[in-house]
Amino acid sequence: MASAKGSIVVRTEENLLKMIKKVLPKRTVLIVGEAGTGKTVLVENMKGQKIGFTENSPVIDEVVVLRLGAMSSEDFIIPFVKERETVKDGHKLKEKVVETAELSIFKAAKDNPHKNYLLFLDEVNRVSHDMQKILFSLAEQKTPQGEHLPNIYVIAAINHGDAYDLDIEISDIALKRRFAFIEFAPEVDNFKTDKSHRLIQEIKPYLTRTDDIIDTNLKDADKVFEQATTYGSYASYSSYLEELEAELAIESGKDDFKLSYEEAANDMVTTAGPLYFKGETANKIADIFFMLENTKSFDFEQIIEDGKVDRNKWGDGKYSENDIVTRTYYAIREKILTDIAFLNKKRGTGAKTKTNGVNLLSFMVANKKTNLFMALMQDINGMFDKERAQIKDADDKTSKQAIDLKQMAFITASVEINSFLANSKDPDLQAVQTKVRQIAELCKKTK
Repeated sequence: MASAKGSIVVRTEENLLKMIKKVLPKRTVLIVGEAGTGKTVLVENMKGQKIGFTENSPVIDEVVVLRLGAMSSEDFIIPFVKERETVKDGHKLKEKVVETAELSIFKAAKDNPHKNYLLFLDEVNRVSHDMQKILFSLAEQKTPQGEHLPNIYVIAAINHGDAYDLDIEISDIALKRRFAFIEFAPEVDNFKTDKSHRLIQEIKPYLTRTDDIIDTNLKDADKVFEQATTYGSYASYSSYLEELEAELAIESGKDDFKLSYEEAANDMVTTAGPLYFKGETANKIADIFFMLENTKSFDFEQIIEDGKVDRNKWGDGKYSENDIVTRTYYAIREKILTDIAFLNKKRGTGAKTKTNGVNLLSFMVANKKTNLFMALMQDINGMFDKERAQIKDADDKTSKQAIDLKQMAFITASVEINSFLANSKDPDLQAVQTKVRQIAELCKKTK
């Protein structure tokens, strides 16, 4: 997709990587995006990956990162004096000449023409004016001395936003003709992956505003020394949690030590918050942890049976309806993914007796969260193929039968849900019925 600015815009890391691999064999790439969105990490992880999509596409052997904002032209062209022997009129003479040293990556590329090197030029927006000629040379896969190196591929990155003033003119035609611009503008949903610490996974559903995920505008005088919240904040915080639990495991003598919500909340307020997040984000995360702690004893099956949230009944009025709805959904989701048969368990009396699957659907519809229910159904259906793929022994009949039983339970639950929806005249619910039926049919085929 192209932006109004004319550059290609991608919203996910997966698509950014695909676009880089598509463009890089032909053009030098310039990634434009906010600081802290993971551009550098993505490029650093390209070692060993193929660029291009053909059988003979080059594979990156080494990745070298140069932060150009902290470099000058002298770092690339370092003059030194060398003695050289010459013969004149039969006599050996020694004379001094001035030569230039090259960065190790250029020497390595020349010495190893069979290897492919990826040069990542970070912080291009901070390049000084005396570095621009060198930047142009690098963009053309040339050394600062003008020697072309076909086994060096170049990616550059620019951080844009209020916190970054550009020292180079982006509109410069000389710059534009050397780079293919790709804008990386990740959305909140892109942030919600399963690659981080379990506690971060649990708070992510409640981080619904983009400002909670990335906000680098700290120009206010009272925020000069306040930490910025970026995508990278959560990656760093995830590592911090892993290390903290490892330390506490040693102290407590428990190999499987896990921080409680309350412990994580208190640590966020006293220690972690100022290290990784702006104040507003740290406070919100702490509030979410406290909410998770205080709602963990809720009877979530009773909540979905009731069909709606009574704030006074379930949270003493302390939490918003949306918080309780979200917490209810994820608690039930956890139960279902570990025990598919839970969907078919019945609650209620007489005519009000319904399965948990039907109760959950009714609850999500009443609270305008139907999209989450459909996402859950798709996740369950996809889970069976993943589990089968993980079976290493082709003759492991016990594991295969267990997956088959879970799949049958899911099909039964789908039939019950469709029966409940059969007479609905609501267009949204009719769409749900169609989707559930499709998923059930697909599930039968893959069984």
